[in-house]
Amino acid sequence: MTTLLHGDSRGRILLADDEETFRLSTADLLQREGFQCDAVPDGGEALARVSTERYDLLVSDIKMKGNEDLQLLKGVAERGDGLPIIVVTAYPSVPSTITCIDLAVSAYLVKPVEFSALLAKADAAIARFRSDSEYHAPGMGEAAGTALEALCSPTLPTTPATSAQAFLDMTLQNIAGSLRDIDQLGRALTRCEAAQAHPCQLLNCPRGLQLREAVRETIKVLEDTKSSFRSKALGTLRRQLQVMLDVN
Repeated sequence: MTTLLHGDSRGRILLADDEETFRLSTADLLQREGFQCDAVPDGGEALARVSTERYDLLVSDIKMKGNEDLQLLKGVAERGDGLPIIVVTAYPSVPSTITCIDLAVSAYLVKPVEFSALLAKADAAIARFRSDSEYHAPGMGEAAGTALEALCSPTLPTTPATSAQAFLDMTLQNIAGSLRDIDQLGRALTRCEAAQAHPCQLLNCPRGLQLREAVRETIKVLEDTKSSFRSKALGTLRRQLQVMLDVN
C-alpha cells in the first residue's frame, strides 16, 4: 500500500487496482494535481480502508482480488454514506455496466484511461459528495428547506425573473447530474456491446427508473407553481420533460 499526501488537498481518494504500474502512476499523477491518495492492490484492503478512514472518492478496478463479484463496490454502496465510486476497467461488459448503474457509480471509464477524463470525473464526484455531505450536516437540511419554502413563496421580494432562474437552477441540478451519469455509462455500454444494447434501455434499469420518478415529480412541481412564477422558461422546461417521459 502506498500513501501519497498533499498539504492543500483537493480531496482524499482511495485507488484500488491490482495493476501495479497503473496504480502507482495514477496515484502519483493525482498527488501532483493536489489530491491526497491512498493506493491499494485489492478489494479486501480497499473495503477495510473505507471502513476505518474518511475518503471523498473511491477509484476502483473491476477484475481484481476481493472484487470478483463486485464485493468492493457493493460493500461501499451498502455503507450508505454516499461515497462516490469511479470504475476503471480494461474489461467492460454489459453485466458490470448495469450493476454499476444500479449502484449509482459516478463514472465508468475504460482503460487505457485518459487522465484528463479521470481528473474531471474526480473533481465532479468529489464536489457533489461534499455538497451532499454539507446539506445533510446537522441543521443544514432544515435551513435548506426554509430557503426553498421562501423561494417558492409568491410574496418573495425579488423579481420574477430572479426567482424563476433560482428555482430552475435548483430543479435541474440533480436531474442534470443523473443524466450525465447515465449518458457516460451508456457510452461505455455501447462501446463494449453495441449490437446488444442501446443507451435508451438504461431508462428501464433501477437508476433510470429513479430518474423517471425525479422527472415526473419535477413536472408536478412546475405545474403546481406555474401561477407563482409565470415563467415561459419554466413552462417550456415542463413541456420538454413531459415529452421525454412520453417518448421513453
